[in-house]
Amino acid sequence: MKPTINKKQFISLYNLINNLNDIQQKNIAVIKDMITMVNFNFANSIFLRYEKEYFSDGAKYEYKIAEIDINGTIKFIDEKFNNVFERYSFLGECKTFDIENPNDYEKVD
Repeated sequence: MKPTINKKQFISLYNLINNLNDIQQKNIAVIKDMITMVNFNFANSIFLRYEKEYFSDGAKYEYKIAEIDINGTIKFIDEKFNNVFERYSFLGECKTFDIENPNDYEKVD
């Protein structure tokens, strides 16, 4: 079963990825391992997982998960997990897909 993405979600995801790329190009942080995914327990959402490493003010590392709901609203859900086991349990239920490959997902309006 292919993930479905509506126009609002696609635009929000595209903007988020561009913003992260801008942060990296301005040498504010290094963005690594961006992965788009779905979790079928959250049928109307898509997720972007990435790692962010800052170098100013000492090294700071963040592991982020952004949820993009059916309305295109972006929420960072890192605080939703009480511990690393809940985070990995959630990630284990996710299916990754390539946003740059239109054969990996279905676009709906």
